[in-house]
Amino acid sequence: MLTMKIDLPLLDRNTRFPFWKIKMRDVLIQMGLHWCIEGRDAMPDAWNEELKDYNDLRALSQFRLHLSNDVLQDVCDDTTTAGMWARLENLLMTKSLPNKLHMKQRLYTHRLQEGGSIIEHISTFKEIVEDLKSLDVSYDEEDLGLILLCLLPPSFANFMDTIINIRDSLSLEENKNKDKGNGSSSQSHADVAEDDTGDLMVVTDDVKASPPEWILDSGCTYHMCPNRDWFSTYEPCSGSVRVGNGALCKIVDQGNVRIKMYDGVIRTLGNVRHVPELKRNLISLSSLDIKGYKFIGEGGVIKVVRGNLVYLKGTRQSAHLYVLTGTTIMGDAQVASSTLSSVDKNKVVAYETRTYE
Repeated sequence: MLTMKIDLPLLDRNTRFPFWKIKMRDVLIQMGLHWCIEGRDAMPDAWNEELKDYNDLRALSQFRLHLSNDVLQDVCDDTTTAGMWARLENLLMTKSLPNKLHMKQRLYTHRLQEGGSIIEHISTFKEIVEDLKSLDVSYDEEDLGLILLCLLPPSFANFMDTIINIRDSLSLEENKNKDKGNGSSSQSHADVAEDDTGDLMVVTDDVKASPPEWILDSGCTYHMCPNRDWFSTYEPCSGSVRVGNGALCKIVDQGNVRIKMYDGVIRTLGNVRHVPELKRNLISLSSLDIKGYKFIGEGGVIKVVRGNLVYLKGTRQSAHLYVLTGTTIMGDAQVASSTLSSVDKNKVVAYETRTYE
């Protein structure tokens, strides 16, 4: 008989048993022993009693060889394939308290390691959530989103704090969308930019921004703009960013961009990277956080404050996006940054210039 080598991982308490069970049945099918799972009465009539004993022992051996020690110790007393199959189902698929606690422990300890893959991390996280649902354990979407954030490594601390402070809602689906690449125009879209070391820099989703808009981005490491004419100063700067479709976009130079804010005050964004291939103008909330600014989100409006003064204000344009309320100063012209700006362009005001790096 032709035999086939099957690479089936050992079954332990972290294995997704429903899938392992399907593969184990396929292993026995390849060996012509799958009838043993259903018990002696299901075995072919062509098998005599001695052959039934022999084939059942072969199938039982396959089970034992594919069990980890911690699972095997609970079923090693079973002497038939059908008995072990039923015992495993009872051990790993019942909605008992120990099973629920074990799966909850996996959920709460599934921490992303520094430098690890976020996509793989979220995929495994979702698998655990689905396993918990099969045990009649469900979580509120907001709680799952918060758990997922708390399982990120320390390097995501600023990102996590910013998301918590500016979001009106949080869900696992929102966090999952952070790792999507390009999609069709009707789907949620995410741009994930990385520097040359692979560190996460930019995360924005569900965006249909027009070029004049400045997006207040909680994951962006520094301010970035694709429009050369908007820069009031320009100086050498090198590097690149990686966007959601995997392409590297070159940083050409850096400089200052002047913006007339919601209150009529002209402020200057310093060290803005000029990235011509970038699709959006981004203001880095994380870099402002490092400078000591705080963020207050309420009623669809986010305010960037320090002390008692509000320096920047953004209005929520979609479920996940805040756009700066203000206008970009380009020479003598002003480029609208938000359709919801409360600034009267014809009003004479006393201008104050401030630089934010």
